[in-house]
Amino acid sequence: MTTISPYDQLSVLENKIHLLRSRMHELIETNGDVSAPEIIEISQILDRVLVQYLKEKSFG
Repeated sequence: MTTISPYDQLSVLENKIHLLRSRMHELIETNGDVSAPEIIEISQILDRVLVQYLKEKSFG
């Protein structure tokens, strides 16, 4: 069984954060409406990933 090191886990989460932020910004530029369902969904996912990242960073 392979385990992911804390450093690798943070790196994975950082990549997810970057991708989600980029996608959200693209949608905002395209749509112009920050309250669009797609943007809200990505924002909520981003929030969860950020919380996970902060937990990993503080306990890792």
